[in-house]
Amino acid sequence: MDLSNSSEGSHSAEQLDLYDEGLGVLFPDRHSVEGRVICKMRADAVKAAPKDEKLTLACFRACLKRDGLEYAQQASR
Repeated sequence: MDLSNSSEGSHSAEQLDLYDEGLGVLFPDRHSVEGRVICKMRADAVKAAPKDEKLTLACFRACLKRDGLEYAQQASR
């Protein structure tokens, strides 16, 4: 499943949370490749909408929760 190449452009925090929740059910291992993909998508969403503080904070926190420190740093820039 390649969610990172979605043709719809950037994703909202709610959409990313739904993807994350669904993948968590399918792949309960928190360090899975799918979890890193969601964190990358979150960082990309922040890059696409850098002035959206709510999205930035939500993505930063979600990446930290998933131990995606690299992507959390990218989301915080």
